[in-house]
Amino acid sequence: MLPEVDPTFSVAELCEAIRMALAITLPDEVWVRGEIRDLKRPKTGHVYFDLVEGGEFGRAADAKLSVALFANHKFSVNGILRRAGGGVRMTDGVEVRVRGSLQFHPPTSRISFVMTAIDPTYTLGKLVAERDQLLRRLAADGLLEAQGRLPVAPAPLRVGLVTSHESAAHHDVVAELARSGFAFEVLCFDSRVQGVDAARTVVRALQAAERHAVDLVALV
Repeated sequence: MLPEVDPTFSVAELCEAIRMALAITLPDEVWVRGEIRDLKRPKTGHVYFDLVEGGEFGRAADAKLSVALFANHKFSVNGILRRAGGGVRMTDGVEVRVRGSLQFHPPTSRISFVMTAIDPTYTLGKLVAERDQLLRRLAADGLLEAQGRLPVAPAPLRVGLVTSHESAAHHDVVAELARSGFAFEVLCFDSRVQGVDAARTVVRALQAAERHAVDLVALV
């Protein structure tokens, strides 16, 4: 009698086993949190990015998940972000909590996360915590006190507004100054205020505001 041999899968059979294992282990949508990296917005209307954990200071990520936000779900996700006040932008470097399901694609042996929703309160909470941490550092270095000693024009009507152009914050500040009854001149300097480009673009916007000799700068 020939010895019994281990079963041999075909490639398609093994791929189907992987797909079934995922479906059994995670049959429903789940929430996952991480940092957005390499976000792409092709002309198809879909959005693709990696959700990563770790990898600070230029290191490779400790874990990475490929995420797809298809156009049919993007409309509802954008609605969630608008209803949250527009304070969250999906861009590289932003921490997010998103909901979706895992899918396995046999032709590429690729597992991806199909996103259907986002929790903006998670990102807003992270931003508040990071802002408070930054303010504590500035206070410890004496920079907040030094800012308070800077001379300000008696009537600072020429205002440099540093924020993301056409954002909710941009519209709120401009509308509030317009309602004041004073003849404010608002010069807007576009900058990212979230994500990996924030530091570089904020510095560039502040330099531009200085060249335009504004009376004060509002960083929102």
